Amino acid sequence: MVTNIIQIGNSKGIILPSEVLKQLRLSLKSAVSIS
Repeated sequence: MVTNIIQIGNSKGIILPSEVLKQLRLSLKSAVSIS
């Protein structure tokens, strides 16, 4: 999957499709490690 970093208020972030969130069992405020 390829996604772009976007502006969210004063921060930067990415948007993950809901299907990806379901597959990874992630929800709002889930801790995520990116390497």
